[in-house]
Amino acid sequence: MQAWAHDAGSVIESTPTVVDGLVLVGTFAGALQALDVRTGSPRWAYETGGQKLRASVSVLGGVAYFGADDDVFRAVDIADGRERWRLALGPGGEQSSPALVEDVVV
Repeated sequence: MQAWAHDAGSVIESTPTVVDGLVLVGTFAGALQALDVRTGSPRWAYETGGQKLRASVSVLGGVAYFGADDDVFRAVDIADGRERWRLALGPGGEQSSPALVEDVVV
């Protein structure tokens, strides 16, 4: 039985991340979308300016970490979708999910 469905408006290539009552999913339209895990209702969306999100986000301490096709790595607060910081990477630096070890993002 299907609990709910969501039209992300774009291709989704990565596995959703489920944490703290949210489903976090990145799209090829350049959005990290946060959905309510029970209802599928949108809670917030973070826009990358059209840069594809190819890998699943990793979450640590209430912050989602991910890269996009513009070779920028981002940290976004999962409570409200606000960007905490960003870091420019070399080409291809965004193609996989970040690893989390204790309180370190690798």
